[in-house]
Amino acid sequence: MAVKGHRSIVSSDSYAFGQDVFKLDYSIIPIANSKYWIGSNYEFNNRAIDLLESEIKSQNDFINSCNLFLKEVNIENQSIGIRPAMKDRRPVIGSHPEFNKLFILNGLGTKGSSLAPYCVYQMVKFLLNGENIDKEVSIKRFNSK
Repeated sequence: MAVKGHRSIVSSDSYAFGQDVFKLDYSIIPIANSKYWIGSNYEFNNRAIDLLESEIKSQNDFINSCNLFLKEVNIENQSIGIRPAMKDRRPVIGSHPEFNKLFILNGLGTKGSSLAPYCVYQMVKFLLNGENIDKEVSIKRFNSK
C-alpha cells in the first residue's frame, strides 16, 4: 500500500522546545541547526507527485498558528513523499522467507519514534539469540503456507 504525505522544511531561530518533537495537527521535528521538518498528512493509494494546494494551505496555517513557540519562520521547501505501509498498519520484522541472510525492520509509520526501541529489541533478540519475533510484528504473518 502506498501512502502519500506532504511535508514542509522550515527554518527558525526561535523554537521553544529545543530538540524535542512536538505533535499536534502535524509533527514538528528538529532536523538540523534551526531547521525543522513539519508534516505529514495521509493520502492512501495516491501516488501522484503533485502538491495539493489545500494541503499547502493547511500546513501553512498550522505553521502560522505555532507563533507562540515557533517564531519568524521561513518555509524553505514543501514537497511530497510516497512511503510504504503494511496492509495491517503494523511494523514488519524478520528474515526473508527465501534469502535467510536478508532482514527487514520496517513499517514503523507515524509511531516510529515510540515503536523503534521495541522493534529493535525484537530484531536483536532474533539475530543474537535466535528468539522468535512477536507474531504481531513478525514477517511470518504474511506467509501463505
